[in-house]
Amino acid sequence: MRSQEPTVAETPARTRAGAPVVPPGLPIRLGSLDPAELVTSTLGVRITEWRTGRLVGTLPVAGNRDRYGRLDGAALAVLAETLGSVAAALDLGEGGIVLGQELSLAHHEEVTGEGSVTGVCTPLHRGEDVATYEVHVTDTHARRVCTARLTCTLRRTARPPARPAGPPGPAGPVTETPAPTGRKV
Repeated sequence: MRSQEPTVAETPARTRAGAPVVPPGLPIRLGSLDPAELVTSTLGVRITEWRTGRLVGTLPVAGNRDRYGRLDGAALAVLAETLGSVAAALDLGEGGIVLGQELSLAHHEEVTGEGSVTGVCTPLHRGEDVATYEVHVTDTHARRVCTARLTCTLRRTARPPARPAGPPGPAGPVTETPAPTGRKV
């Protein structure tokens, strides 16, 4: 991950409680979308800690319940995808975008009380084009309530350095041979 010097150009999004979703100083940009339009703002996801190899965030239980009064699994999916995507973006740095490729969750315990859950995201694999992160989520009693795994595609938008112009190699330019059509002539 990059240094923790402030580089956020936009005003941080705010959760329902007014705390920033992306705290000042987190080296990631929010983009041009109105923060009120972000699902993380709607659900109250808040990033609380970041350092190399670890990203932590919280999600309030209140306002994110299913019809039975439990914390909704979809809210846990948003927390996991947010933490994994932000971790991947921090690892990728400027000049790229992160696309979620696969998300899986295992729900271990239901959460019915008050307070919040905390997700801790750590890398499992950091490749050139693909990265995978694990997010384990605990409740206020330190019980593991969910384990998630997110795989992201990393797209680098910065162009690689141009090759110097010059004559083609000794064999001359490469030409393509048409593929056979499968018909006899």
